[in-house]
Amino acid sequence: MHFNTNAIKSNWTLEQLGWELSPKGDLSDWEGLIGWFVEHVEKNKEFLEAPYFKKWYVAALDVLN
Repeated sequence: MHFNTNAIKSNWTLEQLGWELSPKGDLSDWEGLIGWFVEHVEKNKEFLEAPYFKKWYVAALDVLN
């Protein structure tokens, strides 16, 4: 059975799910392709017309700066 973890997270607390919050990561150890995402959006500005991508793009820039 497949579960959408984003949908699960929106309805339950970490404790209810039995999950633990991990410590904040270090971007110098692993950046999760955030650099690729920013570069890709900057090369394809039409993505910024979609509120979902624009929100993530702005957040990514905030983290990188």
